[in-house]
Amino acid sequence: MYLCDKSMTMKNTLLTFSFIFFICIGAKAQYFPGQFFNNVSRTYDTVGSSPCIIDSSLYIIRYGGVQTMAGDSSHQVRYLWDRFYKTDIIRRGPASTLIILRSNKIYQYFPALDSMVYISASISSPAIRDISVSESYIWAITNFNQIGKYDSSGWHIITLPNSYNPYHILARNDSTAYLADISSVSLYSPTGLGNVLSLGSSYYLHDWSLDTAQNLWMAVNNNLMKITPTGADTVYNSSSLAFLNSSDVFSRVAADNAGNIWASTVTNKIFKYDGHTWTAPTPTLSYSISAIAGDRFSDRVFIVGIDSVIMIHAGSIHTYHFGNMPYQHIKAAAPNQIATDQGIFTYSTYYYYATDLTPTSFRDSSTAPYANDVTCFVSNNYNSGTYVTGYGTHHGLFDIAGINNASLPDTNINYIYFSNGSYYIGTDKGLCIYNQIVYNTFDTTNSALPSDKITFITSDQSQYTNQQELWVGTDHGLALYTNGQWTRFDTSVIQVPDLYVTGILPSQYYYMSNDSTVWVTTLGSGLIKLHRDGRYTLLNTANGQLRDDSLYYIAQSPSCYYSGSIMMGTNSHGICSYFAYGDSFSNITQVYPYYGGDAVTLHQSLHFSQSSQNYTTQIALFTDQGIDFIGMCAIEGIEHIKNDQAIFWHQQNNSELSVRLPEGATGSPEFLLYDMSGRQMTNISPDIQPDRNYILGISAITTGVYILETKQSGVVIRTKIAITK
Repeated sequence: MYLCDKSMTMKNTLLTFSFIFFICIGAKAQYFPGQFFNNVSRTYDTVGSSPCIIDSSLYIIRYGGVQTMAGDSSHQVRYLWDRFYKTDIIRRGPASTLIILRSNKIYQYFPALDSMVYISASISSPAIRDISVSESYIWAITNFNQIGKYDSSGWHIITLPNSYNPYHILARNDSTAYLADISSVSLYSPTGLGNVLSLGSSYYLHDWSLDTAQNLWMAVNNNLMKITPTGADTVYNSSSLAFLNSSDVFSRVAADNAGNIWASTVTNKIFKYDGHTWTAPTPTLSYSISAIAGDRFSDRVFIVGIDSVIMIHAGSIHTYHFGNMPYQHIKAAAPNQIATDQGIFTYSTYYYYATDLTPTSFRDSSTAPYANDVTCFVSNNYNSGTYVTGYGTHHGLFDIAGINNASLPDTNINYIYFSNGSYYIGTDKGLCIYNQIVYNTFDTTNSALPSDKITFITSDQSQYTNQQELWVGTDHGLALYTNGQWTRFDTSVIQVPDLYVTGILPSQYYYMSNDSTVWVTTLGSGLIKLHRDGRYTLLNTANGQLRDDSLYYIAQSPSCYYSGSIMMGTNSHGICSYFAYGDSFSNITQVYPYYGGDAVTLHQSLHFSQSSQNYTTQIALFTDQGIDFIGMCAIEGIEHIKNDQAIFWHQQNNSELSVRLPEGATGSPEFLLYDMSGRQMTNISPDIQPDRNYILGISAITTGVYILETKQSGVVIRTKIAITK
């Protein structure tokens, strides 16, 4: 079952909820409404807001999508954007489901089925300000002074007095709910509204939660307040707790399944209250705390930061850093755009470190046709003027003004190239040239193309012939069109079993050889040095020092250490460079680490900048597992973006860092520590513990963010860590 729109019948909705309520009520499951996951923050791009725990897995909002971290030993991170983008609030629902407020509509998500149901729209015309969940109801509060309660019979609307205008709701049970506005907290019950607390204009409710005894806990400026079901209140602040400073403003509060209360301050302090004693289980953190969440079925507590989570479990403290957002299962890429199996992301490359490369917008198939099935973006020769960065799919071409897919020879789009006002569109049934007025198609019947399946297109003002050249790659060879003539290069000319062309570099721009070599990358046959007269040299794993004969795309580096080198993406060994002047290969992955993944595409001249470093040139390799950014200058190195967590770590005290390597790690590794400018701090010899656990000495390391590096089975693993003293 997938996301339903307004046409979904009420009958289907009611059947779904009737089934859920049967599970919850028939099984007599204890459910504490609002517990452990309510958070009054509401903005769809808030990092780490609105935490929920479902079957011990953490769900949070990050940059408009929903991110999950598995509760099992893998702690695998998954990013949910398709159907989730611009989510405002998430709440735990009945029977391990997720209740979502997105674009002023309420949905129910079933994680086990990866399916979503749209809840009836009967209250969606007023703006929905907040939602909450009790055992049998979904609660919603609107800007029309209305409370909506949803159960198997639909929405029940309650109208509040016009004088009361609440912004937040927290259900206590099926009949009562707490309401809060900017200056007060009230309790709604069937008998009406009752005042609970007057905050005053100088106070602000930052967060609230219910514990196992249904006590209401509120973080209100410098006070942590407890309201019992009978109305008695207790206030904790610097006057009653000696370890608090007057500047310690409470920001987040949550309860765990044992009734412990967890609270944080804006100064990033964490406190735990067990009903008798206050303790500080973690040192003051070096980053802002976005949320705290407790698991109502176990003793796990999650403390969420900007790019990491601290999990406290069975008395142990573990820190997990997230990968860089949802760049997995990449299908196509262009400067500042990435297409995955979920949709199209626009991103920024401003910052140096990969964890700062975050999406700025997202489009799924509801806003961009077939956004989850992108095959390519428009490319150009960087000198062709303004053009629209459209995209191709297996269903046609989109985001280009005036395009009529019915005029194309085929809707399977493999490549799109823009030059001099025309779009060159590679399909499974020929090359279509669209000059924004008419369409002209070339295939094997009217040209020298070796095949109708077009795989690569580029053009160039040749430095050797001084003619404009059009190069077209296919799955059975390539062809040159210049001066009104076609020249064909297929397996009868280049004698290899397969000639599937993935990239063509017609000229060397930054180092010019003495001949007119054209460089061609192939899928399975290596690199071809081709001359326009048909002479060629084949460089492959057998004779050219290549580590992989499956090459994807080709570019040339203009500067620094790799100046003049031809750069190629491989299908399993990262980026390979070939220096034509010395006729030698260099596998960059022998110098820098590579973490695996099959190449999708390769781009050059992507720029980063940071106060301490400035990248002038980069090669970016996009793979199905992540992105490798290679700085062409020697000091710039490689930065890999991948979602899988490689090293689990937590700081035990001021002198010890506990590290756990991934499954399959063997031997006794050496650990290196670098600061964020790339300066090596120290080599750390580990104290080996059972089950791939290591204790590293950090007594000489000061507070800060570092890169922890180790090598396993020839693969270098790097993880960003934060040390606090």
